[in-house]
Amino acid sequence: MISVILLTYNSLRVVPNCLASLERCSSSGDLEVIVADNGSTDGTLEWLKDYQVSAAADVFAAFRLLPLAENRGFAYGNNRAMEESNGDFILLLNPDTVVGERAIEVCLARLKENPGIGAIGCRLELPSGVIDKACRRSLPTLWNSFSRLTRLSFLFPESRLFSSYNLTYLDEFGSYEVECICGAFMMVPKQVYRIVGGLDEDYFMYGEDVDWCRRIIECNFKVWYEGNATTVHLKGGNGGKSTIRSRLSFYGSMWRYVVKAGIKLI
Repeated sequence: MISVILLTYNSLRVVPNCLASLERCSSSGDLEVIVADNGSTDGTLEWLKDYQVSAAADVFAAFRLLPLAENRGFAYGNNRAMEESNGDFILLLNPDTVVGERAIEVCLARLKENPGIGAIGCRLELPSGVIDKACRRSLPTLWNSFSRLTRLSFLFPESRLFSSYNLTYLDEFGSYEVECICGAFMMVPKQVYRIVGGLDEDYFMYGEDVDWCRRIIECNFKVWYEGNATTVHLKGGNGGKSTIRSRLSFYGSMWRYVVKAGIKLI
C-alpha cells in the first residue's frame, strides 16, 4: 500500500482536482490517503469531511483526515501525517497538483526495481506546459547559487558549468540520479523514512525538501528523477511566493539550510 500525504492550508480551490486525479490512478484502490489540514479558514476542511463521507471510501483503500489546530508549517504537518501512515511507501503530494495517470505506478516500479533509491520524483509540469525546474536539482553550492542569482544559468541553459543547479542540460524526459527533487511529488520507501527520519521542523516553509534529500543521500541512498511520468504542478495551492511573508520565509529557509547543512564552494 502507498500512503499519500496531502497537507492542506486554505486549499479549497485546488484540492478537489488533486483528489480527482488520484481517483483516476490505476492504483487508487491501493492508496491510503491521509490529509493533514493546517487550520484552514476557507472551507477546505469542511469540504474534505463531505468528500470523506460521499466518495473516498468507494475509491481508496483508506482515507483519513488529520485536522491540526494551528499552522506550524509544511514539515510539521507532513510529519504528523507520516507518523500515522501504514503504507510500505510514502508519497508526499501537494494539493496543487494534478497527478498524471501513470505517475505513481511508474515511480513505484522504479523504487521496487532499485532498492538503493531513497526518494523519487516525477517530471513536474507547469500549467503552461513547460517543466517546473524545481523537480530535478542539485543541492545548493556557492557556485550554482551564484550562477542562478546572476542569471548565468538562464543565459546558458545547456552549460554544465553554469546550469548545474536546475540541470537544464539534461533530458527532461529522461530517468537518472540527481541530488534533489521537489516535495510537491516525492515518493519514499517507508524503510528509508524510518532510517532518515521525517522532515526537519526547523523549516516552516521551503527548503525542507532540499534538506531531506541531503539527509537521504548522507544515509547512502540515491535520489532519483523519473521523467517518464508527468504530474501538473499548479503552484501556489498552499501559499506560494506571492506575498512578502512567503518570500521572507523562502530566503530565511535558504539561509537556515546554509547554516544547518553547510554549503560547498563548488
